[in-house]
Amino acid sequence: VLDHRVYEAGKLKIADVLADRGFLDAEAREHRVAVRLADQSARVHLHFESGERHAFGSVRFAGAQLPDEVLQGYLPFRVGQPYRTDRLIDLQQRLLDADYFSEVELETRHEHIEGLQVPIEVS
Repeated sequence: VLDHRVYEAGKLKIADVLADRGFLDAEAREHRVAVRLADQSARVHLHFESGERHAFGSVRFAGAQLPDEVLQGYLPFRVGQPYRTDRLIDLQQRLLDADYFSEVELETRHEHIEGLQVPIEVS
């Protein structure tokens, strides 16, 4: 049975995984479902254009009492490495585990992307 909700959820999952892996310009170029009632079948055609993979850009720390050199030591990535959302979550957890901060917020500055590097702001 073709369940349109499952189909739509699958499309979203693909788009989310692509974005999580740094393909921030990915989009579904073609998406169609052809249903044949005569033989009770359906064909799904999805075509995603991933675009180029983004990388981590510069990391800016704001509001911390520690020097940037110390905070840079918590980074689980280097500038220029492929962008991955799980690395940002890892950075947030590392800073929280350090017991210097009660709250850590990360913001990716997509509007300030230079080339394919995404700047990160940590507060």
